[in-house]
Amino acid sequence: MSQLLLSDRTALLTCILYDSLAKVPVYESYQKLCRIRGNYDIDYVDFEFHYYRFYNGDSKLDCDRSSSPKPLSFSTLPVDALLQILQRIDFIDKLKMRNVSKDLREIIDKKTIKCKEMSVLLKPDRVRIGLENQSMSYIFQVNGGGFIKKYEISVDNEYEVVESKNKFYERNFLEMAMTDISVILSNRNLEFKKLIIVQDYAQDAVNRFIQILTSLDFQIQVEKCVFHELRDENALQILSFLNPDALKCLELQNGCFGSNFESELVKMEQWKKVEMLYWDYIRDWFSIGHLFHFKRFCIEQMDWTEERLVEIRDNLLKQPNFEVCSLNCQSTTDYPIRHAFVQGDDPFDVVLGNEENDDNAFRCDLQTIDRVMSQCSEYDIATHRYHIPNSQEYFQFECISKGCVNIWKSSADIKENWMIF
Repeated sequence: MSQLLLSDRTALLTCILYDSLAKVPVYESYQKLCRIRGNYDIDYVDFEFHYYRFYNGDSKLDCDRSSSPKPLSFSTLPVDALLQILQRIDFIDKLKMRNVSKDLREIIDKKTIKCKEMSVLLKPDRVRIGLENQSMSYIFQVNGGGFIKKYEISVDNEYEVVESKNKFYERNFLEMAMTDISVILSNRNLEFKKLIIVQDYAQDAVNRFIQILTSLDFQIQVEKCVFHELRDENALQILSFLNPDALKCLELQNGCFGSNFESELVKMEQWKKVEMLYWDYIRDWFSIGHLFHFKRFCIEQMDWTEERLVEIRDNLLKQPNFEVCSLNCQSTTDYPIRHAFVQGDDPFDVVLGNEENDDNAFRCDLQTIDRVMSQCSEYDIATHRYHIPNSQEYFQFECISKGCVNIWKSSADIKENWMIF
């Protein structure tokens, strides 16, 4: 069917005629036809001309529009005027305008389009696409039906439903969602300030998302990327489609990462070039030495061992770009596992759970740090500073609370909320 609509103009006009007689709203009819064809390469102005011609009683399928005077429209404005207008509209409106006509799409795609934030939630029964202050949920049902809900962020920063379309039966809602994602990501001049991917036990949806990324002939421009609950192979695949020269910050949260994840991750250009990292929990198999090439990083929870402290000591002088880190630690002898998490906006405001008292535990305190670090002559126990040879600079160690170690370079610009990117 989709191939017939791509090649047969009579079939295309017949579909428009059917929807106009059924009084399907014109733009809804246009979007439906685009999805069936598998692309948005239909000129909306031309589509609208035939829709309203049918709607007003002219049902001829062989109408030659070239004999009619070309109507004036927004896209017929001078290019300079269009560019001035496009500079003043937000990201969502630019996406809508791309679908109005081929001329507008070409003009818009020549310029860089900046998006503050895009989020993609992938669940077994729904896909939610968030774009700046708007969100669209495609919700599937077991019986094959489903509905779409559109949200907007209200003044109190909560999502509220502004539109809901129910009972879209005999539709593949996953494909509908992925078609819209594909339309957004297919613009090579699109730049994201922040991209959030959430995988919630939805491997089929993740596979389709990765297929879209694979079909692109360019890497996506993303400054900050956040992965929630991704499996290791999915995280590695999606990360490989991000431009390493654009990526500045990476967040890994609640990931299902195995021991092979480390060996593949540290070889990637995206990992090597990113400047800031937030990781909620690094397992005991991950070498902390792989983190000190970052300028700044925060580990919300990690096992605190003498081997890791030795790794820190041996890597500080090898990585000239490192500036500051925060390590929220637990001893491997703690039971039950002590959970550390950041409260509010302050990465140093840490709340700890319960722990067993054990005199033989490897302690996360300055005395333990002094004992290990003092094996190097550059370390000063009195000030807890690790001096950098042949310079006036040093690394400062600080335990501001039980279980939290901060390390920073003396020349680093440390603000109160330095991990808020």
